[in-house]
Amino acid sequence: MRNIGITGHQHLEKRLKNGWLKKRLFEELSAITEKICAYSSLAIGADQLFAEVALKSSRDLVAIIPCENYLNTFSSRAQKNYQHILDRCNSIETLDHPAPSQEAFLHAGQTIVDRSDILFAVWNGRPAKGIGGTADIVEYALGKGKKIIHFDTDMLVVRTLGS
Repeated sequence: MRNIGITGHQHLEKRLKNGWLKKRLFEELSAITEKICAYSSLAIGADQLFAEVALKSSRDLVAIIPCENYLNTFSSRAQKNYQHILDRCNSIETLDHPAPSQEAFLHAGQTIVDRSDILFAVWNGRPAKGIGGTADIVEYALGKGKKIIHFDTDMLVVRTLGS
């Protein structure tokens, strides 16, 4: 079994979300012939898109929820999509943080890396805007010697980083 995790930007242009990125995520997941378990914190943007592609590809999905009251970090419209994906997860694990915080989000990203053989990173290559951002999680994964499939949202290329 291969464990695949996701880290990525929350705000994606529609052309990425509905076109190039969705197609590339599907291609990369389809290229793995063994059974896959996908890990996501189900944040808006890349995390949810990855989760939807994994589910449509009949892959197992595990939600790593950063904290209690995570649902409150979403707009009312986004809450419906989050709940729809959450309801289809094979397993849900909520981390031991009492409220949303940068530390909780960092811990969730690190947990996903720790559980993954491969990390999918939907990332523009720039530094993180806050603690626990995509760049922080990529750096953590590289430090752990993880293989990273980088979906470069600026150059629109897919490349491998790490081992």
